[in-house]
Amino acid sequence: MRWLFLLSLIFSSCNGGCESKSDTAEVVNPIYWTECGYEVGDHACDFTLLDQNNNNWNLYENYGRVIILDFSTEWCGYCHKAAEKTQEIQDGYASSGLIYATVLVEDMAGNSPPLSQAIERWCEHYNITAPVLSSGRDLVSDDQWGVSAWPTFYVLNEDLVIIEIIRGYSEEMLVEAIRNALEQ
Repeated sequence: MRWLFLLSLIFSSCNGGCESKSDTAEVVNPIYWTECGYEVGDHACDFTLLDQNNNNWNLYENYGRVIILDFSTEWCGYCHKAAEKTQEIQDGYASSGLIYATVLVEDMAGNSPPLSQAIERWCEHYNITAPVLSSGRDLVSDDQWGVSAWPTFYVLNEDLVIIEIIRGYSEEMLVEAIRNALEQ
């Protein structure tokens, strides 16, 4: 009988509003830095761009995952070489949580930002389901991501710190950079 009394006391004290502690716990934003930059050792600066599915893709929403940012153009031959391996790399490291995001800056004619047709063409030609984002030249200007060669890869660790910048394409260098980032 005593246990019945205790049980009724517990339920009556809730008054229909009991929630578990995890339901009411405050979500803590993992982004704690106030400054960002574009050099090795800096926390990367945030951006939001449209992906091939016409959805917003935000860099900071991917905190906690290793990210490869591949800044490419549709007219660049070496960018096409990188695109041939994009999905293979994404799939090969999917279990580790790696995100390979291509930021397409110009279409075949050098127009920036590339229209959705250019993004779709890129994805279809290379069978890419990993994020392909459309961006204008302003994102890659000297005072931002500072892309001076096509393609340029930024390797970000789980804390969104830039740990390596690769200018030009070398599959071996890119895979080694990914492995190093995942081992940190």
